[in-house]
Amino acid sequence: MLGLRLDASLADAAAAGWDGGVYRAFTDGRDVVVVLRTAWDSTEDAEAFASTLQRWSAAGSEPRANVSRDGAEVTAVFATSRATLDAAAADLDR
Repeated sequence: MLGLRLDASLADAAAAGWDGGVYRAFTDGRDVVVVLRTAWDSTEDAEAFASTLQRWSAAGSEPRANVSRDGAEVTAVFATSRATLDAAAADLDR
């Protein structure tokens, strides 16, 4: 995924240490939200992925992904609109 918008060597380095993950997609028929939750071998690997994912998101169209890290886990929320993204990210924070 990262290699679609970023240099392959940067994408490969950011993906090193991946330990698995899950994603879920939701829609109300108009807007779409995708939540990607990943696990990493270490907090350093998670931080490298999170920062690279933010760069990947910035290279795409709006709205940018909401990316957060908690230890060795990274959660990214993608949505079709800023309002939907903000609402989904707030729900995850609860």
